[in-house]
Amino acid sequence: MKSDSISRIQQVIQLANQQYDFAKLATGPKLDDGFGEDAAHYILLMILQELDRFPEVSEDLLLVALKSPLIRHRTMALNAIKAWERSLWSAKIKTAIQELAIIEPDDEIKEDLAALIAEMDD
Repeated sequence: MKSDSISRIQQVIQLANQQYDFAKLATGPKLDDGFGEDAAHYILLMILQELDRFPEVSEDLLLVALKSPLIRHRTMALNAIKAWERSLWSAKIKTAIQELAIIEPDDEIKEDLAALIAEMDD
């Protein structure tokens, strides 16, 4: 994930998607500040922390992370989204941010979401 090659990063993500069912992690936001119950949580975190450098790469994992019970996943997903040009935010990303803002239990993340929503409205 430290590579600067988009194709290399896409290969890593494809391999991870073949080995792990990340969608099962999207069980809804909670105040869990741990690392999760299995390797999939950890692998997702490793991928998320580098996605800020690769706009529009692996949007599906960002959407999973926004619905994760782990605070770390949601924070890393939002960090990646914030780093991208606003014009690159898809309708799915915008909708996920708005939906999460309604149910997010963590106050810091809720503030980040409110700021992102304000940017969408500008």
